[in-house]
Amino acid sequence: MSQQRPDRIKQMLHYLWQHRHLSTQQAMELFGYAEATVRRDFQYIVNQYPGMIRGHGCLDFDDSTDDKEYVFDVKRTLQSVAKREIAALARTMIKDGDCFFLDSGSTCLELAKCLADARVKVICNDIKIANELGCFPHVESYIIGGLIRPGYFSVGESLALEMINAFSVERA
Repeated sequence: MSQQRPDRIKQMLHYLWQHRHLSTQQAMELFGYAEATVRRDFQYIVNQYPGMIRGHGCLDFDDSTDDKEYVFDVKRTLQSVAKREIAALARTMIKDGDCFFLDSGSTCLELAKCLADARVKVICNDIKIANELGCFPHVESYIIGGLIRPGYFSVGESLALEMINAFSVERA
């Protein structure tokens, strides 16, 4: 039975995360995929994940930028079980009435998902986290304003820093 595209993409992204380069031949040998399947999946990855470059018979991370933070959707697919475990552990340390900052990132998004029953105040700089927190009636949530970083879903720049400094938090 052949793997579904999401599973194949996850395997390829995991390999790319570690090695920064994946050729068509490597994908065929490592994962047992047909050449046509690999080529279609490479094109899908380039279209869906900013920061990937399609070369002749390969995929690479785009290292031409000084920004080494990886695109959110790539990071989200990697080590997802470990991220959920970390989030569950972190949730045990959060008490009702706490006020804390959640940074941008896939592990912090997993923590946000664990706050459905919490009565807390959360300040964040991530659109996806703010969206998750907005579903919970007992979570008082704030999103920091500023420039939205395409592909990362986080907010930054000087306006964001000014807003962060306006809050007093117990945890970050």
